[in-house]
Amino acid sequence: NHEEFAIAITDVQEIIKYTEVTPVPEAPQFVDGVINLRGVVIPIVSLPERLGFTKEITPKSKILVCEIKSEKIGLFVDDVNEIMFVENKNVAKSTKEDALFSEVITLDDGKRTILKLRITEVLDDNTIESIKMIEQ
Repeated sequence: NHEEFAIAITDVQEIIKYTEVTPVPEAPQFVDGVINLRGVVIPIVSLPERLGFTKEITPKSKILVCEIKSEKIGLFVDDVNEIMFVENKNVAKSTKEDALFSEVITLDDGKRTILKLRITEVLDDNTIESIKMIEQ
């Protein structure tokens, strides 16, 4: 939907090209299935669907491999535009610890706004538990 979101680079282990996902019966709606990445089975979560958007697979689609609460999880994303350093003057931090977005980043003299996701809220404890269930 032409929206930009950010994730802390410290939350991302690697970025891989999108690969076909093996569906898992009875998985939560936002879990696409699993992939085998160098011998490790990783559940894939559709970040667009998790955020209420429509998922669209294109040649630009990627999977962000993250470790979240000691679980290796892949996040399907439409694209990865860039890895950037953002100056503090361009960042407004959320005052709530449990907010979905930890920061609002404003660039290009206010013409570009990026919401930085707090990945532990996007994939909270209940979500992680439901993902663990499909791995068993």
